[in-house]
Amino acid sequence: MYRLIPISFLLLLIGCLGESRPDGMPDLIPCSLQIIQEGQPLPACSVSLYPLESSNSWSSGGTADENGRIHLRTHGRYNGIPAGKYKVTVWKQKTEGELLTEPINGSSEEMATYQRRLKENPQRIYHLVAPSFLNADTTPLEINVEKGEKNSFTLDVGKAVYREEKPLP
Repeated sequence: MYRLIPISFLLLLIGCLGESRPDGMPDLIPCSLQIIQEGQPLPACSVSLYPLESSNSWSSGGTADENGRIHLRTHGRYNGIPAGKYKVTVWKQKTEGELLTEPINGSSEEMATYQRRLKENPQRIYHLVAPSFLNADTTPLEINVEKGEKNSFTLDVGKAVYREEKPLP
């Protein structure tokens, strides 16, 4: 019984210390976004932030919940982002058609069925956000994250689009 007390205390201490952060990581500031499109929340979109200051080399972003809300993280695992100005890119796709896995070591009949199904209902990928929002050089979206501020932003990606991604040659 008395041996469990030191082990329990050690586990509690380790849990309270939290995860160590990378060397040089600045203070992270809680920041949230809501992405809207045509006045409605845009769920399941992905956001990446591109710092405008060259001294900030930390990657930040997140994925929206069903209400288009994102609690931004740094390096995908640390809550919050460094203070500064950012360009914001927004990306959302929809896939239609068959998502098939090629039969490994399949019979000639299985391969023929696979090829036929791909031809009859090919997979197509559609972008649901205008192209300007996909690239840091063209996005009009910017935020300025400041220590001691609320840092909650609503960003509008304009009209909905349904633009097919062209397959690679």
